Amino acid sequence: MAYEAHDPWEPTDQPERQQRSGGVDLSATITLLVLMTLMGLLLSFTVVLEQMGVAGCSAAPAACDYALIGITTWITPVALALGLAGTIAGLVARARTGRRSWWVPLVGLVIVIVAFVVASLLVFQATHP
Repeated sequence: MAYEAHDPWEPTDQPERQQRSGGVDLSATITLLVLMTLMGLLLSFTVVLEQMGVAGCSAAPAACDYALIGITTWITPVALALGLAGTIAGLVARARTGRRSWWVPLVGLVIVIVAFVVASLLVFQATHP
């Protein structure tokens, strides 16, 4: 038994190492989740500020697509809500398996940023015929 790679009766310190890395993983996950929330709120406000370009349409009201501008108001907040729901669901699922979960809110953050870019491009398209 002395030559076996893993002796089942020999105590190991593996759970201690997992617990230490789990604490770092948890703090990184929470930090990224908070960052995603703050970034989503900031980017949602930025889309609303970009929509103020509709003032340039006052000379020619038919030149702007007001329906598209109305839709772009909700793209980033909806992406943030879906990203938060998906992130929380992913974190619960990952916590049950004990695997690393820091990348789950990172994916949510990327989704929020992509939604902002899409909303920003649509606002530009709606206000610049």
